[in-house]
Amino acid sequence: MAEQDQVTSPELAEREVWAQSLDRVRRDPDRGLSKFQERFEAFKKRRDWAALPPMDIAMWPGCVLNPNDVDISNPKLFNERYIELPTYDNLDVPMEQRNAAHMFGRVALFFHHIVLLITIAGIVDGILKEGANLSLFLDMLLMYILFGGAPFLVFWVLSPYSPFAKGMEKEGSARFNRQAQLVHVSCGGDKVVHVPWRHVRGMVEFSAVPGSLGGTSLKLVAPRPWELEERRRLKYPHLDEDDELYCLPYGIASLDGRNMNRALMHMEFLRRYMEKGLDAIQPDPELQKEGLIRPPGGESPAVRKLGEESFSLGDMIFNPIEKLIYWATFGPWLDRKFDEAYRKLDIEGFEWPEEVEAMCGPNPDLSGLDTRPIIPRQDLFYRYGAMDTYQYVDVNGNPAQPMISKEAIQAAKEGKLKIDTPKPSGESWTPPK
Repeated sequence: MAEQDQVTSPELAEREVWAQSLDRVRRDPDRGLSKFQERFEAFKKRRDWAALPPMDIAMWPGCVLNPNDVDISNPKLFNERYIELPTYDNLDVPMEQRNAAHMFGRVALFFHHIVLLITIAGIVDGILKEGANLSLFLDMLLMYILFGGAPFLVFWVLSPYSPFAKGMEKEGSARFNRQAQLVHVSCGGDKVVHVPWRHVRGMVEFSAVPGSLGGTSLKLVAPRPWELEERRRLKYPHLDEDDELYCLPYGIASLDGRNMNRALMHMEFLRRYMEKGLDAIQPDPELQKEGLIRPPGGESPAVRKLGEESFSLGDMIFNPIEKLIYWATFGPWLDRKFDEAYRKLDIEGFEWPEEVEAMCGPNPDLSGLDTRPIIPRQDLFYRYGAMDTYQYVDVNGNPAQPMISKEAIQAAKEGKLKIDTPKPSGESWTPPK
């Protein structure tokens, strides 16, 4: 009996921790803020991280979401109360259509087809030369299993038929709750953390591999939720405290966020919604007419179309190979199956706890929460800079000296506010070499 209590007690304790999640935010919304600011300052000094403008500085109107190509037509995911971004991974970007299967899975299936053809050819050739015999058939079957089975297994794991795909849960997905000014982050099942939006900061992390395999990655960081620290303490009491920054999941694009312009646009997309609502993030009408609006999490058709306008030696070599692999692996049919799988996942694959649905409903209990939207300054903005940088500008788009209000200075003197002063006169950070 005592042994059973030892087994169940940590589980009961963890359930109690998660049950207190929202109430903790109401009672102590600024918990961990000072520690987060220390970590934030430490990460700003690292060569592989850099800070983006705070949420009270908006993107310059001359380049705001220009053009915005995110499809926000699904009212279940995008409405005036909240937006929910699909942060589970699409298996890869499309080749011919949106939501295509993972290219690696396609290549594996294509390799399987080659092995299958070689096996059939070997059997036919053996029968013609030596006649039908069991030994030949078993040898070719063994070759097929060894060299064709492995790539088929890789494809199957990445396919919509895999239990991994069918059982996908939107663990880590997030609802950006505008009316409560909270970000609800699912940690699986009924476990949810609630992060005050006003504590969120944008950063970028630099990959060691530039270009499409790496580059610049947007990170939305915030104070580490109490629930995660308690769970860590209960499960791994011998481990030291985690000194990494807590990153909120978000899913606007899959691979086109690997440069500064897109990272800033993604952050501004969320900032503008949390301040003004759906009217501030409407997609570009011209892109809508041309059919270039992409689903959240999907590759931008506009980016893809832009790439098609140029034609290089690499295109001459690889485009035919890609098309061959696409059609040889039943591309259109597989695309339809993935569309069905993701559509089912959106509708049936995950349900938020009643507590979150109530907070995102028409009459939420907002007691104890600071629900004021973050109103950006009118004297200072940021915009894209040269060589994958950004800079601070005035209302006319000219490099600007940042202005700090007298109220902010006084609050800082009283210890109520920590001022994160933007860099002056168009100064910008530069990606590490």
